[in-house]
Amino acid sequence: MLTCSILTRGAEGPAADVHDRMPVILPQQAHSTWLDPEQTDAGKVLGIAREVAVTQVEFYAVNQRVNNAKNQGAELVEPLQAHPT
Repeated sequence: MLTCSILTRGAEGPAADVHDRMPVILPQQAHSTWLDPEQTDAGKVLGIAREVAVTQVEFYAVNQRVNNAKNQGAELVEPLQAHPT
């Protein structure tokens, strides 16, 4: 069975300006250890999530249609342009 989970943590860096939680984002070099089916040391993988997780993220406003799973398309995540006042 193919499954997935999204792990979250307290927000750090720029993400903390928008929300109090953020996804755990692992850098490429941590993927093999994290996904190793032989890895049974929960402390080791939790350490990876705490110590090497990416916290410097970029964010920008996107189309509000992104909030409905029925809407599809790359244009939903294109950065919105600020309108001159």
